[in-house]
Amino acid sequence: MGILDLPADARSNGGDPAVGGLLLERALRMQSAGAGMLDLGVPGGGAVPALSEADELRRLIPALRTLAARIDLPISVNTRRASVARAALAEGVAVIHDVSGLSFDPEMVEVVAGSDAGLLLMHLRTDSDEGSGGGFSDLLMEVAVELGEATQLAVDAGIDVGRIALDPGIGFDGSPGRSLAMIREMGLLDEAGFPVVLGPAPDTSDGAAGAGSLPDGPVAESVVSALAWERGVRLFRVRHVGAVLEALTLVRQMVEDDPVAHAVDAASASGGDPDPPVPA
Repeated sequence: MGILDLPADARSNGGDPAVGGLLLERALRMQSAGAGMLDLGVPGGGAVPALSEADELRRLIPALRTLAARIDLPISVNTRRASVARAALAEGVAVIHDVSGLSFDPEMVEVVAGSDAGLLLMHLRTDSDEGSGGGFSDLLMEVAVELGEATQLAVDAGIDVGRIALDPGIGFDGSPGRSLAMIREMGLLDEAGFPVVLGPAPDTSDGAAGAGSLPDGPVAESVVSALAWERGVRLFRVRHVGAVLEALTLVRQMVEDDPVAHAVDAASASGGDPDPPVPA
């Protein structure tokens, strides 16, 4: 998923031909580089959107129409607001990406339930000012529990489980150390049975990500994505599509050509020892 951020300042919006042209150019580059989906939204870190509902719609909908006319990829819309999701769904978007995990707008779940769109639930907790612990006593478990609660809310509203994916909100919940700890233990989320989407690049539009976040350049995105791939993640939200795909292709080739990994797979398939000795 290629991340396409719309400018959040009042002088630029998706209806501006200059902005629309730059957005389309970026989208075409991402499509050419191999993106499978585009994730479009007006960035604004924190629990409360940076823009009013009217401003968000004014920026988003013209940009969405520009992309839909020229891009041959499904589009995900990144928002916290049910009204914005409803307008985006009317334009034919494939996925609603609720960056609040259904915690901001109580009408969001019903809007998505009344459509055929997918739902990407991101975990968001803005407690970085609570000290080095960030308010978490057990980071991964609490993220898993809170995403589980959001998932249950969606299922109870009638959204089929096959339409739901989870995003643990890497880079939004605190320090680089906590983000890296989350990536190391991504298997816990994967065990829930829902696709897990990793977005290593934080929202940097309003400084919310700050100095405490993971780096978001092509090298950092590629390294984090490759490490997460080894831990079972198969869906990625990134800004540097070409670099990340190159890294993922390389790490996949390395794993698939690993005779030890093949031995483990063969033993598991034959009912033998599923855990033969593996070099450290």
